[in-house]
Amino acid sequence: MAGRYSFDDCHIDLAALCARTGARLLHAEAVGLSRAGRLVLMRGQPPLAYDLLSLDVGSAPHLGAIAGAAEHAVPVKPIADFGKRWLAFVDRARGPTKIVVIGGGAGGVELALAIDHRLPEASVALATRDDVLAGHARAAQKKMRAILARRGIRVVENDAAVGVETDGARLASGERLAADAVFVVTEATAPHWLTYTGLTLDARGFVALAATLRSATRASSPPATAPRS
Repeated sequence: MAGRYSFDDCHIDLAALCARTGARLLHAEAVGLSRAGRLVLMRGQPPLAYDLLSLDVGSAPHLGAIAGAAEHAVPVKPIADFGKRWLAFVDRARGPTKIVVIGGGAGGVELALAIDHRLPEASVALATRDDVLAGHARAAQKKMRAILARRGIRVVENDAAVGVETDGARLASGERLAADAVFVVTEATAPHWLTYTGLTLDARGFVALAATLRSATRASSPPATAPRS
């Protein structure tokens, strides 16, 4: 993001790695599980059988909470899509550019600072529904506010984003932040298909884990019924 490393520096050749280690690589999206049959259901491919299954399906910002975000904002996840969209935006950016980052957690703060470093002519604003770095130590919050102010990044705290349009973001207070691009780094949401696996989930819909990092699901727990499309 900040431009300190090239795209190639940040990536590995996964196909070559799998070939060296004897792993099979499938470019396909997982969309469900058949726990009884020990199968991973894949989009556009036959199910994949397993004896042991490790889940690393990631997350994405909850765009549904902000009107227009799905159409007009750039979410930071999935990271592969974000990386491509960011590089395309950098190629287009010329001269003074207005950018809004929605989300004041560690990810949002890091993103705002990286954008400011990469695009020094850009005007960057950070909007958050809570305090900056909410949940972190007060000393860390105070220091980060000073860093953001020193870098010229405007911070709007305790004012949630309620809408994103083609040329900016609207806040709950009624203020409108003009922007050439809006990036969303808000609370993450889990893949919806986990709901129908029968796995025990936490309050946010992610797989609940035991202390061993294995699923907290009891073996006898039945899967839920997925809605018919």
